[in-house]
Amino acid sequence: MQCASILKNDRILWTALAAKTLFEKARGLMFRAKAIPLLFDFGRDGSRANAIHSIFCPVFDAVFLNERKRVVCIMENVKPFQLLLYSQKPCRFLIELPQGESRKVKMGDSLRWG
Repeated sequence: MQCASILKNDRILWTALAAKTLFEKARGLMFRAKAIPLLFDFGRDGSRANAIHSIFCPVFDAVFLNERKRVVCIMENVKPFQLLLYSQKPCRFLIELPQGESRKVKMGDSLRWG
């Protein structure tokens, strides 16, 4: 996995691993002892089509962003073994974070990475 620095107003919030392959995206945080920042690109805006799960995952926060990289949904303290989690608004990107880290952003914030 490649690393991506995720910024808000030119300040680095997190250095995330970018899940690129189907296997990396499917695994996500599964079987990890604790959550680490992970970045997902679903390839297009969607909602239910871009659903996630928390099977065999530690507790984590999830930040969903639209194609313009604006925050459209924040889920805090996602518990393990939830089968279907998705943003009510269309999203293209997801950042999975350690518990409590989503407090660094709010709805509508614009993030960037390269």
